[in-house]
Amino acid sequence: MIEEAAERARQTGRVVDAEQVDVDSIPALRLRYGLDVPVVAIDGQEAFRHFVSAEDLWKRLSST
Repeated sequence: MIEEAAERARQTGRVVDAEQVDVDSIPALRLRYGLDVPVVAIDGQEAFRHFVSAEDLWKRLSST
């Protein structure tokens, strides 16, 4: 999902610094998210789980 979310963010014209994190390799994240992945965070804040549409991502990035 990281590639898809990053591409959608680039389509909004925003500079994207995307980082993929393996939730299962970090116990605190595995406890927090469990099977509720993937997760997209923007500026360190959770923004989406499971799926993000280009329109929703654009709206979220435009408001930051």
